Amino acid sequence: MKWIDQAAYAFAAQWSKCYCVTVSANGIRFIKPIKVGQLVEITASLVHTGASSMHIYVVVKSGDATENTTSVANRCFITFMAVDCEGSPVNVPAYVPEDERHMQLDLYQSAQIITHSARVKMFVIAACYRRYSGSTSR
Repeated sequence: MKWIDQAAYAFAAQWSKCYCVTVSANGIRFIKPIKVGQLVEITASLVHTGASSMHIYVVVKSGDATENTTSVANRCFITFMAVDCEGSPVNVPAYVPEDERHMQLDLYQSAQIITHSARVKMFVIAACYRRYSGSTSR
């Protein structure tokens, strides 16, 4: 997971030309184990930008060092925020999807952002309801 974060950070810093901090790692899927001695390939690609955030899709592939084939071992979305030397958010260049695949990833990530926002709002509403109604059930 350290390599995933480092690869995504390198991409985010290159895109934004700023120092970046990890905001979240979503949808980490361990599809298959990576064995000791295997070659590992990590690919990071930008799929969505906000004002100061970058959503990066990371794919990890692995394979035997004696063969020319690799297969997907892991994939996830990592969100970074560009910040200045005081830690305040910095605007990043807008991303425009290059092709159909990137457009689908952008739409998927946008839907995840909206879904997460809706979950947070629902949680806040439920917490407020419990506080004011005296209800303790979830």
